[in-house]
Amino acid sequence: MEPSSELSNRNQVLTTPLCQSTGACTRLRDALVQYGFAVLKVSARDSELFRRCARRFEHTFFRALPAATKERLQHFDSSGGLKGWNRPSAAKEVFRVPENCKAALEASVWPPSLRGRRLARDAQSARRRLWQLASACLRAVPRSPAVDEPSSPSPFDIFFYANDPENLLAEDVANLSPHVDPGLLTLVPVAATPGLALRCPGAGPRGLRWCKVEEDMQLEPYRHVVVFPGVALGLLAPATVHMVYKKPGCARVSLVYELRRRPPSRRKPFFVGKTQRAVW
Repeated sequence: MEPSSELSNRNQVLTTPLCQSTGACTRLRDALVQYGFAVLKVSARDSELFRRCARRFEHTFFRALPAATKERLQHFDSSGGLKGWNRPSAAKEVFRVPENCKAALEASVWPPSLRGRRLARDAQSARRRLWQLASACLRAVPRSPAVDEPSSPSPFDIFFYANDPENLLAEDVANLSPHVDPGLLTLVPVAATPGLALRCPGAGPRGLRWCKVEEDMQLEPYRHVVVFPGVALGLLAPATVHMVYKKPGCARVSLVYELRRRPPSRRKPFFVGKTQRAVW
């Protein structure tokens, strides 16, 4: 079922420099608690990195290669964790970049017709930058003793939703059903094609509404990054229910990074940019 668009004319976005000041940390925490998410505005350089990664994977990997070729880039570690390509359902494909992404990607046997090293560099760079952003956000959030952090690695997934109305196998298959993530924080750069929807606790007269991120928020693709909490964040903010709905005839590429391990503390923050939150 497609979410409603009741928030489209009522949201305001406030911008402030993101630093480790008390005010910035408070705004970030308030956004996560009140609305279930916050929005970061990244630099033009970061935006171009995310855009390039998404476009190259869409046009030179997902669309260009037959399934048999992509299957050769599918690997599993000793615990069954995915590395590389997979088709979780008839509605989507994914390329998972593991934590030790450089070694894993360089070990992959890329097809001769594909500029695999360029794709690998983009994936490595995008994953590292999203890890940095997630780590900076997490330092503004106090640790909750109530929930143990997952021990599994933090995944970076590049999803491809074809949204092909002629694919009868995917007709009754959801792109991504409503769910919560097990990790601490999830970061999703705003995509060029609408699809991401978040369940917002602070929106609407009844306290809960679906917010279509790309359609309702008027955000710039890849220049804005949505941040929302997972189960492991604990009592500070409930895990945000989210989904990906279909936009028939318009393929969607989604970059998704889920931080599952708290990074080591460091004195000086490495995040430079702006933070935004939605107020209804």
